Amino acid sequence: MNVTCQSESGLIGMGRVVGDGVLYFYLQDIIVLPEWRGQGIGRLIIEALLTEAKKIAPEGATHGLMAAHDKEAFYEKFGFEQRPTNRLGAEMTQFIL
Repeated sequence: MNVTCQSESGLIGMGRVVGDGVLYFYLQDIIVLPEWRGQGIGRLIIEALLTEAKKIAPEGATHGLMAAHDKEAFYEKFGFEQRPTNRLGAEMTQFIL
């Protein structure tokens, strides 16, 4: 599933969910152009993706993502929890109960 955000000048943000469509849903490529950041576009993209994923996700499904370094607090606002690793950024998960 994909979400895009456009202005009169073209594409300014996008995001997608990948996974098996049953138990695992991973947010990928949540991107907003730098000049459009801080205006709630990323929040709207994530809310739309999570709303659609939750319509088909059964109880016990996992929503996950790999947060870019220093972006973890942004995703925590949506209920994701950090699972720190030694990799680039932190793996984060949200369990659907």
